[in-house]
Amino acid sequence: AKAYYEKALKILPNNPKILTEVILFHDLVLQDPSFSAKLVQRRSQRGSKGEKSILEMMGPGVGLLMCEAAVAAKTGGNQELSQKLWARARQLVPLGQCVKNNWPIMNDESTAEDSSYDQHYTRWAKVWMMFAGGVNLELTPHHQANARFLVDDDMTLWSRSLRNRSGE
Repeated sequence: AKAYYEKALKILPNNPKILTEVILFHDLVLQDPSFSAKLVQRRSQRGSKGEKSILEMMGPGVGLLMCEAAVAAKTGGNQELSQKLWARARQLVPLGQCVKNNWPIMNDESTAEDSSYDQHYTRWAKVWMMFAGGVNLELTPHHQANARFLVDDDMTLWSRSLRNRSGE
């Protein structure tokens, strides 16, 4: 799988879903958080070959990327970058599952049970957020990776063979 992730990252270096998956793959599967920390550190600046800075990215999937990258940066010891990424994640997807799951890590709380997330995002806080400007929501496919939906190319909904059969 590692070779496929590397290939995907070379082909689509600015795809937030691929960057997120690479970070998670190295952290959780390979148990190599230092790679993720170095990747986030490197991608915090514009790179060669048209690589955008993670902090400059916009669009679907970026909130989750910011959240996972914040944890990777914190694990790697870059507190300043971690706080910037975490603030951006909380701005983009404050009610996202990633923010909720990583809240104890980012707030130096010992266990998920001790998490202050629910005290911070009370029902009234959520209602206030909706009135104050809304909350970003992302529609993604449920049973497949949404990486292919995050490129600037046109998407084909019907194959040519189906269109030809219907007389189009």
